[in-house]
Amino acid sequence: MKKQYLLILFTMWSIINLNAQETFIAESIPESIKKQITGKSWVPNELIQLEDLRYLSISFLGFDNKLHVGHMIVNKDIAQEVLQIFKELFDQKFQIEKMQLIDNYFKEGLPLNEIDNLSVDDNNTYCFFFYRTVDPSKFISEHSTGMAIDINPRVNPWLSSYMCPKDAQNYLDREQKNIKGFINTESSCYTIFQKYGWVWGGDWRNVKDYHHFSKNGRCPQWFVDTSVEPEWIKAKVEIPDSLKKEIQNS
Repeated sequence: MKKQYLLILFTMWSIINLNAQETFIAESIPESIKKQITGKSWVPNELIQLEDLRYLSISFLGFDNKLHVGHMIVNKDIAQEVLQIFKELFDQKFQIEKMQLIDNYFKEGLPLNEIDNLSVDDNNTYCFFFYRTVDPSKFISEHSTGMAIDINPRVNPWLSSYMCPKDAQNYLDREQKNIKGFINTESSCYTIFQKYGWVWGGDWRNVKDYHHFSKNGRCPQWFVDTSVEPEWIKAKVEIPDSLKKEIQNS
């Protein structure tokens, strides 16, 4: 009886302690983070200033079923909404493997597009990356203004006539269940973002960007007309013909 009582007390303490550790904070970019991102994910420009951005600290349930606190930079206009979205994802126990700034993937001499690929391969969830223009039209990606978020990109790949990441074969069937961090129209992640008016890349035509949510929902021209795909996209691994047909008919 005494052991059972102690176990109940310990369980109650664990639940209270877990809740006490929940963190959902937005703040101006700290000086240490300014130094970290300047010259990497942010460079001086006329489009977006550091004062237009917010640094978020976000609790999430990891793939290891443990509580983690990650960090994300977003546009100040959506900072509080993003916190609310991730609070609801946390309450729904939607799992996220990693959440760190894209700057952690920078390596000297590495092309900028390859930096994003490293983040994708690591299944990293992030938002802001100013470099992201979309060749050849030089379309400004919503990541460049902190208005788009990529979530668990390894298990939610990007698909057109090619796929990224290149070893995403196990995640091409979007009807699968019981995969951690998986996004489809039945997932809590999709439902919550839709609730706040965000557009899911999985609903785009001609291509599917299953890890991408954007506040404004803009779709780059080469997502619509794949004949103008940039060379770095053409280097991806080809996907099965059956899935190509599914995308073309969507």
